[in-house]
Amino acid sequence: MTENEDKYNLYTEKIKIRPWTKYKKLINLAKIAVLAVFAGVMAAMAFIVVVRLADQKEDAPEEVRHEVTFPMEEYPGGIPSGVLQNQEETVDKTNTETVSATEETNKEKVETVYDVVADIVSELSPCMTTVTAIHKNEDPLFSAVQNKIDFPGIIIADNEVEYLILTDYAIKDVDAVEVTFMDGEKAKASLVMADKLLSVAVIAVEHSDISSETSAGIKIVQMGNSYMLKQGELVIAMGNIHGIKSAVDFGLAVSTKEVAYEADSRHGLIYTNMNGAKECRGFLFNEEGLLIGNISSSYSAGNIVAYGISDIKIRIQNMTNRKGIGYLGVIGQDVTEELAEEYGMPEGVYVSSMEAYSPVYYSGILNGDIITEIGGRTIANVYNLERAMCEFEPGTELTIIVNRRGKDGYVPIKFVITLDEK
Repeated sequence: MTENEDKYNLYTEKIKIRPWTKYKKLINLAKIAVLAVFAGVMAAMAFIVVVRLADQKEDAPEEVRHEVTFPMEEYPGGIPSGVLQNQEETVDKTNTETVSATEETNKEKVETVYDVVADIVSELSPCMTTVTAIHKNEDPLFSAVQNKIDFPGIIIADNEVEYLILTDYAIKDVDAVEVTFMDGEKAKASLVMADKLLSVAVIAVEHSDISSETSAGIKIVQMGNSYMLKQGELVIAMGNIHGIKSAVDFGLAVSTKEVAYEADSRHGLIYTNMNGAKECRGFLFNEEGLLIGNISSSYSAGNIVAYGISDIKIRIQNMTNRKGIGYLGVIGQDVTEELAEEYGMPEGVYVSSMEAYSPVYYSGILNGDIITEIGGRTIANVYNLERAMCEFEPGTELTIIVNRRGKDGYVPIKFVITLDEK
């Protein structure tokens, strides 16, 4: 050994490879293989479970929504059958002594009215709900804060899968909807459809989302015939009235002949002597406890005013069944048989005006034209026009025939228009 080699012997080092290190790669590969097998077994088991659950779901009877239908009244075209044209109380002058009543009798009558109202309200309470519109706060500092607004709701149908509730249009664009039933139970609800024209909406609460006890206490409201309501008859209002939630009032129908001509529709209005407010919302009932009107906040600035239920049933029925309502945009009036004979006009709907940017606005139809046919249906009045809009959904292309006055009289003209939605 040289002198230099002896000098550095202290720093010489021999590295030995451990025996198991050479098999490390094989061991790692074995571990991976075991894990892969295990993962495969678990995936297979999960697949089998999912398939069996799917088979069970397919075997289970599917819940089917039954179509909802409301009893429809025929458009009276004038004074409803059984209603006096002057709507004045008649007195038999040959027996006037029986008309006079003692103070005691009058007192008994007043007490009877109070009892009748109290009984009707008690019977209707299981039909009423409170519908809460929930807006979530988008401000990150107040993200947990929710703005809640309550509206009155009334249960109008049960399609065997869900309860359907008529309420206010304002719940259309909210983050969540909650319904409180008369026994205090709360349940989530979903929007079915909304109608901007009437400012109403239909929401649904599934049977599975409420207890059997609450379901047993629910009642479906019965709809009446608002065409038969007489001036001076007792009416009862329930809802958010007088600035109070879930309030009740009663009074008289002071007018049943006023009409609102709106887009593609003619709706009768029921004016009452009950004080109203701009934000008044709710429902109107007759002395039999039948729903005869939907209180309109648009018309209830002074006294409570309601849309007659017979004129709006068809729209509510469409919404309940998730069927769209076509929108044409015509504001028209009836050309009655008498007017047709007197002025030599065809019977139909006289176009008084039209809503800007509506389908009819761009169609070429003019004010003064008379609509006589839509999609093969004869149009004799605005009632027929609205029924046609409820039959044909938005997006439907229709042939519309109007009669336009020329120098030689009225001439039929065809237009093809695609319906929109309001």
